[in-house]
Amino acid sequence: GTAMSAQGRDGHAWWAALRHGGLLLSPVVLDEWLPGGLPALDDRRYRRLRDRFTAFQAKTAGDGDRAAVHEWLDALLEEFLGHSKERWKKGADVPEQATATSVTGQRLRPHRVLLGESGAPSVLVAVDDSPRVGLHRGRRAHARFVELLRLTGHRLGLLTNGRQFRLCYAGLDHDAWCEWEAEAWFAEGETRSQLQGLIALLGPDALRVVNGTPRLHAAVESSRSRQGELSQVLGDQVRRAVELLVNGLDAAARNDAGFLESLYQNPSGARLSEKDALAAIYQAATRLVMRLVVTFFAEARDLLPRSQPIYDEAYGVEGLFAQLESAARHEGLRGLEGQRGAWPRILGLFRLIHGGSHHEALPVPAYGGTLFRAGDVSASDPVLRAMALFEDARVDLSDRAVLELLRLLKIGRIRVRRGTASAWVAGPVDFSDLRTEYIGIMYEGLLDYELRRVSAESPMLILGLGKEPV
Repeated sequence: GTAMSAQGRDGHAWWAALRHGGLLLSPVVLDEWLPGGLPALDDRRYRRLRDRFTAFQAKTAGDGDRAAVHEWLDALLEEFLGHSKERWKKGADVPEQATATSVTGQRLRPHRVLLGESGAPSVLVAVDDSPRVGLHRGRRAHARFVELLRLTGHRLGLLTNGRQFRLCYAGLDHDAWCEWEAEAWFAEGETRSQLQGLIALLGPDALRVVNGTPRLHAAVESSRSRQGELSQVLGDQVRRAVELLVNGLDAAARNDAGFLESLYQNPSGARLSEKDALAAIYQAATRLVMRLVVTFFAEARDLLPRSQPIYDEAYGVEGLFAQLESAARHEGLRGLEGQRGAWPRILGLFRLIHGGSHHEALPVPAYGGTLFRAGDVSASDPVLRAMALFEDARVDLSDRAVLELLRLLKIGRIRVRRGTASAWVAGPVDFSDLRTEYIGIMYEGLLDYELRRVSAESPMLILGLGKEPV
């Protein structure tokens, strides 16, 4: 067989590209788990699996055909992943200890169970008929599945409709998941490394029991205790996100000599100083980035209606991130450079959070407050006038720039040791677990910086720091 590329310069970029809820595995733990990179992919087995997926797609065009889903699951979980047939129990053979009764009295049972070395259930698998696993009407199936994992004490499960595969972990006090899109495994390019990632996390080696615990369970629990490392990284990335927004404003000011005039023009008549104008721009950019951080946090904790299709597909920031990532995979980043839909959508989301919506398909209370207050070109507060500039149509932020902005907030990068060398690894930030006081610390960290302007003739800034100027 032929080995396909495993790890690029971004460490486990395949992991960061999956959809995530909470923190399943931290990049540091993942790096220790796979020191030699991803397992190789046997070309013949890969082609056979692709044929089985194509057959499954043909049989289920548009509607859920349970028999076709189970045929496809046999091909993936038994033939491809390499767990022996007798380890799998299906349908009526599912052991009683893998079933439970929900708090509402409903009988919960998986469709198949993988038994571990000791003969006890190791992974529970449930099939969901929803068009999208865990979203919209699929949210109930996800909630029931997590309840089943928790009630039975078998923490690991796979929820799937055949197209999406959601690996769920229900710990004692938290649950987390990551989700694969099967179509990506068979697309041209790097995304097939995600299938190698599935083998790494669900193959026989991953579920081997070491010191009484399956390896994957131990890795998930270890990741929980090391989330703090990722939080520290966010500080620098949040500052870079602010810089990205300021660069967008800078480009608009270069294209239009009078663009910043409304900021300098105080309603009282006195002209704003250069120092105060730059401070207002920096404050406004900081406020916009903190809005995104708070929105990610609110969506992760279900404080905003992510389960409503209109919110998720037309407003939500997690939904937008998934759409932009998908567009980048299919059209490339260059394709996103020519598109301009993402930034206006984010501004619309901010207006929605501030002003609320009473529509039954989009129930959002009006949160009001200073953070989400829209800019005002005639306000006496220069920060509000600067905010109005960021909301101006002349600020030309491409969808590529917005994807970059969201990646800076969503995906943390940590330097880890590999033997004698070191490397960067990337992993998703768990916003549901981000403590509220950390959001305050992040904001205060941004206030340590200030914005300066240099002239085109002399693009260098001398700061009198200590004995040596910088």
